[in-house]
This record gives sequence, C-alpha cells and structure tokens, in this order.
Amino acid sequence: MFPRRAAGRLALAGACLFPLSSALAGQPGCIVREPGLSERYAGACVAGAAHGQGLASGTEGRYQGEFRDGLREGRGIQHYGNGDIYAGQWRAGKRDGEGTYWFGKASPWAGDRYQGHWRQDEYAGAGKYTFAPSGDSYRADWQPGMSLETPSGAMVQRARAARDGTNFTIGQQVCSVTTPGAWPGQIARGTIKKMQKNAGIVLVDITDRAILAASPLSPPQRWERGANWKPCD
Repeated sequence: MFPRRAAGRLALAGACLFPLSSALAGQPGCIVREPGLSERYAGACVAGAAHGQGLASGTEGRYQGEFRDGLREGRGIQHYGNGDIYAGQWRAGKRDGEGTYWFGKASPWAGDRYQGHWRQDEYAGAGKYTFAPSGDSYRADWQPGMSLETPSGAMVQRARAARDGTNFTIGQQVCSVTTPGAWPGQIARGTIKKMQKNAGIVLVDITDRAILAASPLSPPQRWERGANWKPCD
C-alpha cells in the first residue's frame, strides 16, 4: 500500500496514474464536488463532473487517482497541504477501505504512519501504527479512530505529549504566533533547548530580533508552555 515511483509515474498497488510532471491547466466545465480540491482539475469527465482517473488540487492539497461523480472514490493518493500523505481507497470523498497515512514534517507525529482499514476518515478495523524514528509498531482493532486494545507505552506517551504540548525534540525548529512579541502577521521562530514534560513547558531560544524587541520578556532563551509552539512548516 506504499506509493512508489515507476518510470517517472506514481504507482499505487500496480495501478499507473498520471505522470507526476503533468501540469494542472484546469478543465473548464468539469467540476470536483469537494471544495478543498475544486480549484483545478485535469482528467476524465462524465456529465460535467470528474469521473474516472484524474488529478485535482485546491486548498486541501493535491489528489491523484479515481473519481466518481465529482468525488474521490476508488484508489488514489492525497498529498495534504501540511505535508501528510494518504494512499489507498476512498468512498464518497473520504478515506474508506484499506490505506496508509504518513504524517508529514509539520505534524506533531512527523514520520509516524498508520497502515490498515479506514471508515469515514477514521481508523476502523485492523490496523498497524508505526512510530518514528524507533520503528516500534502497535497492532490493534480500531473502532472509529479509537483502539479497542490496551494502548502501548509509546501511545500513552504520545497522547500525554500532545496534551501538554511537549512533543518536540531537542534542537527542533519551532514557530509561534502566541508567544509574547508575536502576532498572526509576525511569526516567532526559535529552537527547543530543553523540556520539562511533566510540567508541559519548554525552553525556547528565540532567534527573531523583532520579536525580542516587541516582547517584555528577556533574555532570548525563555521557558514557556509547550502548547504555545509548533513545528515550523
């Protein structure tokens, strides 16, 4: 179920899709009935809607694969705007059936992947979750999105880190719009120096002079709630 490159094309489980170099020039009169992928489309069209093999893009990212009546249905690969990737089966525009989901660099779970069954965009049925970078894996039956088995130690640790906002690594580059001196139009950037996971706080080395000048806090290294920060895109 893993994507692979073959002769300049993207292949999924032996099914050859469009060349990766294909340009999305747009196809007037042929619509994709999913707002996040409705900006551009190239591919098969029936009765004015994407139907068959196609390539669509929009605010949700880019999808390459099968459509039915304007919706993702069949087999295909979705590259999300945040860097995550899903390759597998779709039904009525949702992840449904067998598929693999990779978490991208911008995700708190960067490098992790889930491989198994899906229903309505949720883990459902038999599946395996693999942790990065250790490669440890956890097999379970899921009912939608929740494991029916006793969670592994790694899963408990990840859940706590997500809750506390300390799922980082030392030296990781992080960004914030909520730290003092930052605002939505001025993103603060820094580096994780230390963490106290039990307290949910991190020591961040702020690198932006504009942020430091606008902030009442000093010096540039300061302890903050981990939830104020996220991995930079």
